[in-house]
Amino acid sequence: MKVEPDYKSIGDLFRDANVFRVPKYQRGYAWKDSQLEDFKDDLIFIHENGAYEHFFGSLVCAQAESIGGHEKINQLVDGQQRLTTFVILICCLIKKYEALNQGENEYKEYIDEKIKELKERYLFYKKSVNKKTEYIRRLELSRRDDEFFNNKIKCIPVEASRDSHKRLDAAFGFLTSFIDDLTSHKSMSDSLDELDALEKTINEKCNIIHMVTDKVADAYKLFQVINDRGEQLNHTDLLRAKTLGITDDKDDELIFNQVENIWDKLDEDYGSSLEKLLGYYYSSHTGDKVKGASFYDQCMDRIFSVDKKTSPQIVFDKMRDIKKSLEKASLISQGEWPYTNSVLSSWQRSRLKFLIVYLKHTHCIPLLLAATNLKEKQFYEIVRVLEIFFFRYKNVCGNKIDLATTRYYKSCREISDGKFTVQGFKTSLRELVHKHAFDEVFKSRIDELDYSKSKVSLRYLLLGLEDSWLWYKSGMKEGVKGREGMFDYSLIFDFSSATVEHIYPQCPDVKDVNLEPLLNKLGNLTILGPKHNEELGNLPYSEKAKIYVSDTKLKINKEFENYPVWNKESLLERREELMNAACCIFNF
Repeated sequence: MKVEPDYKSIGDLFRDANVFRVPKYQRGYAWKDSQLEDFKDDLIFIHENGAYEHFFGSLVCAQAESIGGHEKINQLVDGQQRLTTFVILICCLIKKYEALNQGENEYKEYIDEKIKELKERYLFYKKSVNKKTEYIRRLELSRRDDEFFNNKIKCIPVEASRDSHKRLDAAFGFLTSFIDDLTSHKSMSDSLDELDALEKTINEKCNIIHMVTDKVADAYKLFQVINDRGEQLNHTDLLRAKTLGITDDKDDELIFNQVENIWDKLDEDYGSSLEKLLGYYYSSHTGDKVKGASFYDQCMDRIFSVDKKTSPQIVFDKMRDIKKSLEKASLISQGEWPYTNSVLSSWQRSRLKFLIVYLKHTHCIPLLLAATNLKEKQFYEIVRVLEIFFFRYKNVCGNKIDLATTRYYKSCREISDGKFTVQGFKTSLRELVHKHAFDEVFKSRIDELDYSKSKVSLRYLLLGLEDSWLWYKSGMKEGVKGREGMFDYSLIFDFSSATVEHIYPQCPDVKDVNLEPLLNKLGNLTILGPKHNEELGNLPYSEKAKIYVSDTKLKINKEFENYPVWNKESLLERREELMNAACCIFNF
C-alpha cells in the first residue's frame, strides 16, 4: 500500500487543486451539538492565541487526477465530518461578509474581493477548458446529503427531510451564531478585523494530515485502523457503502431503495450500538469471532457472499435477515425475551435478564441470537444452563471465559447445521466445570466472597438458593428435571429491590468478637425484601428469627427455627449447609 501523508493547513489544502468527493453511499453528516461545541472551542482557542496551531485530525483519500490533468479528485473515505464543517464555516463567513456589505460603504471593494477569494478557494475550483472558465465544486457530499448541502451553500430554501439534513441545518445555524457573536456590538472596521483574523486562523493555523492513496481499497484499509477523537471508526459505514454500491442499478432502483431504507432504519434504531449488534449477528451466523479491523472483510466474505459471489438480490436478502435478527439481538442485549406470544412463565422469561443484565454475561449473546431459531423451550433451557454455568464458572470461580466462548461459537455452527442438542451443550460446559469449577473450588471461592466487595454475587447466590431450596431439602428428587418442576413460577424476586440482610447486625449495640470477622460472609447473610430489611435493623436475634420464620415467604429463612441462638457455631453450620446446597443447585 502506497500512502503519502502530507501535514498542511486547511488553507493550503484548498489552495491546491484538490476537490473532494464523499463516496455516494457513505453515511450522512453526523456531527451533533457536542462535536460542534468542541470544534468552536478549538477555533476560539486558536483565535485568541495568536501563535497557536491546532491539529484537527486526518483526511484519508483515494486520489486521481481528472482527465486533462487539472483538479485532483479526492475520494474522501475518512474525515468528511470535519471537512464539511470547515466548508460550512466558510459559507457562514461569506454570508457575514455579504450581510456587512449591504448598501454603499467605504469597504465595499475590499469585502467583494474577500467574498470572491473565499468562494474560489473553498467552494469552487476554477479551471479553463477550451477557452472557457468552468467552476468545479470543491466538496460534494454523499448521495443522501449532497443536494441539500448544495442548496444550503447557494442559500436556496430547502426542507430537511433526513436526520443528517437536520444536523447540517443545525451546523449552519450554530456556526452562523458563532460568527455573529464575534462581531456583535462592533463597528464595521472592527468586525472586518475579526473576520479577517478568523479567516487567517482557518487558512494558516487549522492543520490536518492529508493521507493519500491511489486506490480506494487501500484508503478503506486506512479507514479501518485510524481513530477519530479516540473512537474506533465504524465498520458499518464501509458495509453501507459497499452494499449500496452493489445494489446500485440505474435501470432498477427498487432493491437499492429498499437496502438504503434498511440501513437508514438500522442507523436510526441502534445508532452507536449498531456495529456491536452486527458483530453479534456475524458470530451467530458464522460461529466465528469478530476480528477487529477485519470485520468489514469478514462480513463481505461470510455474510454478503454466496460461493464467493455477491449480487443485489443476495445483499437485499441478507439485509432483510439482518434487520429481523438485530431486532432480536437488541432485545436479548437488554435482557428482554425475544419470543412473542410466549408460552413460558414470567419467572422463566426473567432468567434472561438475570443472565445478561445482572450477571453481565454478554459473550453468550451470539449463541442466544442463533438459538432464537430453535423452539422457545429449548431457548429457555440454554438460558438456564448459561446462567448457572456463568455464575459458577466465571462469576464465583473467576475463570476466563475464552474456553466457554469457543464452545458457544461451536454451538452456533451446530444450530445452523441442524446438529445442536441441549444435552450436548450441557456436556461441553460440564467439562469446563469439572476441570476448573468443581465442588471443592466452588465452595472455597464462595467462602471467600465478602459482602463489602461482592454484593451482586452474594445477592444472586442467595436468590438462587431460595429458588431451589424446596427441591434441595426434599432430597433433590429426579435431579435437575425435578428441580425445574418444584419452582414456584408465580414468585419472581426483583433483583434490584431484594436486599441482603446481616443476621448478626453491621452496627450491633454490643460487638461480638467471634462474629465480627464473619460479619460479611455467607453464613451471616440472608435475603429479604426492602421492607423487612429496614424493620429488622439491629433487633436482637431472637426477635429477628421469629420474623425470618413466620413473616417472610422465603423458604430459606424457615431454617432459622433450627438455630435458637446465633453464635459462631450456628453461623459456620449454616455456612456449610448453604455451600453444600450451592454445589447441588448451581449445577446442570
